[in-house]
Amino acid sequence: MRVSARRTHVPLGPELTAPRSAEQKEQILRAIREAGSYPEQIDVWINRQDGTQRCLNLRFSFSYSAERRQTGYVLISDITERKQIEDRISATKNFLDNIIDNSIDAIVMADPQGSFKGLTRRSLR
Repeated sequence: MRVSARRTHVPLGPELTAPRSAEQKEQILRAIREAGSYPEQIDVWINRQDGTQRCLNLRFSFSYSAERRQTGYVLISDITERKQIEDRISATKNFLDNIIDNSIDAIVMADPQGSFKGLTRRSLR
C-alpha cells in the first residue's frame, strides 16, 4: 500500500475544489449539511472515470494555531472492499433468516450459555 500526503490550503465549504466532479462535491457537501456541522467522518460512494464505484471514508479533524487560525485535515481511506463484504454478510444473514422463518420445523436458537437468541414462528405453536 502506498501512502502519500500533501499539504494544501483548500477552503472547506462551497469553494471546495476536490473532488473534481460536481456531483461528488455536492454529495459530500450534502452529507456535511445534513449533519449540521462537519461530522467526524462520512462514507461517500463515488463513480470513477473508468465506470467503477468506490466507497471512501473521509475523517475530518481540525486544529488551531497559537494565532487562533483553524486548520482542517481530511484523511481519506478507500473502504470499498469492506463495504462489499458487509453487503454480502447482510445478504447472507437475510437469506438465512428467511430460510429459518419459513421452516416447517420448530427451531429455537440459543448461545453456548443457554440464553435464547431467537425462535421460529413454528416453535410458538
